[in-house]
Amino acid sequence: ESRRGAGIKHPVATFGLPFVTDAFAAISLGRHPEYNALHGLLVSPMSFRLIESLVPILSTGSLSTMDDIIYPSPAYAEAEVQSVDTHDVEWDNKRNNLFWAGSTTGGFVSDDKWRHYHRQRFVRLGQNAGK
Repeated sequence: ESRRGAGIKHPVATFGLPFVTDAFAAISLGRHPEYNALHGLLVSPMSFRLIESLVPILSTGSLSTMDDIIYPSPAYAEAEVQSVDTHDVEWDNKRNNLFWAGSTTGGFVSDDKWRHYHRQRFVRLGQNAGK
């Protein structure tokens, strides 16, 4: 398991509530095997070639069990991604909308496990929010 962030402890008063007090431990795949069915990459990856030797892996995001070399996405250098204050909507004019952009996290759907992917879990959470 990656040691990234390990050992950094901050005392947190939880007042008896189930707050996360150690973010690294809370998202660690090594410490939470029950997470294995909650992400498309782990359930049924679209492409994941086995490499049996040590090679540096460069990526824009990484799982807690891997030690990829993280770098910012080149998309942030594109003009379409740049933040422009004049394009912002005034706070009072904002609406309670949510749009999902991008893929469904790369899982290959071969059985009923798709129901556990991020997008589907989020929709289910939103549908149950008012109940």
